[in-house]
Amino acid sequence: TGILSQKTNTESWLEFWGFKAKLFFCMAKGEISWKGTFEDGRRRQAYAKKVGNQWRFYDREKRFDSWERIPRPSLDDWLCLMDGVDRRVHRRLLQPQDAQRIRQTIKERFPETDIPKFQ
Repeated sequence: TGILSQKTNTESWLEFWGFKAKLFFCMAKGEISWKGTFEDGRRRQAYAKKVGNQWRFYDREKRFDSWERIPRPSLDDWLCLMDGVDRRVHRRLLQPQDAQRIRQTIKERFPETDIPKFQ
């Protein structure tokens, strides 16, 4: 009936070998996190999550606080994301097009900023 009730080849193979576990395969997390401070000096945890071709930014003050979405991320947030994406591209966890898209987005939102080229 639903998509979760359909068996995959892996589930059939596991049942053949006597395993009764249900496996869910998900893609790797498209999240990049960093730490910093708010404008008033309080500590800050932030992360960006890739949804489709867009990045959504979230932050919180303490570990057990709930994440709050940032509607208009600052230039510092975008630069932290760009740094994290560049490192993941070099480790082949993200595509080079992701780094180019972020640079293009930063140029559109902050035209006065000089952005280093991706190497």
